[in-house]
Amino acid sequence: MVPIHAGMLSALGMLATPPGCLLTRTWLGRLDERSDQQLEALAAEAVAALAREGLDPAELRTASSLDLRYRGQSYTLNLGWEGRAATAEAFHQLHQVRYGHRLALPIELVNLRVRVTGESPTLTLTRADGGVTAPQAQHVSVVGCEQPVPVLQRMALAGTDPVAGPAVILDTVSTTWLAPGWTARPDTLNNLHLKRR
Repeated sequence: MVPIHAGMLSALGMLATPPGCLLTRTWLGRLDERSDQQLEALAAEAVAALAREGLDPAELRTASSLDLRYRGQSYTLNLGWEGRAATAEAFHQLHQVRYGHRLALPIELVNLRVRVTGESPTLTLTRADGGVTAPQAQHVSVVGCEQPVPVLQRMALAGTDPVAGPAVILDTVSTTWLAPGWTARPDTLNNLHLKRR
């Protein structure tokens, strides 16, 4: 699929993504000797940062996790915080599933992680309604194609039948090359769905 406004997809994604903050703190030590006050303090720091950006603290969601390992290991597994005992048991089970064994060693906490997110913004994309008049047909020569290739305006494709390649499809922020042997079908938002014939 070639999304509408493909040249701005990253910016569009930033507008559609819920605002949030992810904080990580290294905090080495045995899991059974650590308290959850540090997670609470880290969450409060993230909430305060988002409040300074204008988000309502009452509308924020918090998810905490830990990077854990058996003492002496160099790699960690990340698990959601469910309290000390439940998280420890979840670590043993995940280690068994991931590596085929569990060890009778102390569990070591390496990193605290807190993700605080707000509500997703409302973003409405305008539906393509077709009816855009295509300019007079243009053709260009393309290396590897025997005949000149049509140059099409993307917005003029809304509501049309699939287009067969080869073709060059233009819009205001990007260009799509539709190779020979492929078709492009525009959907109601004018995203192009490419399919090999």
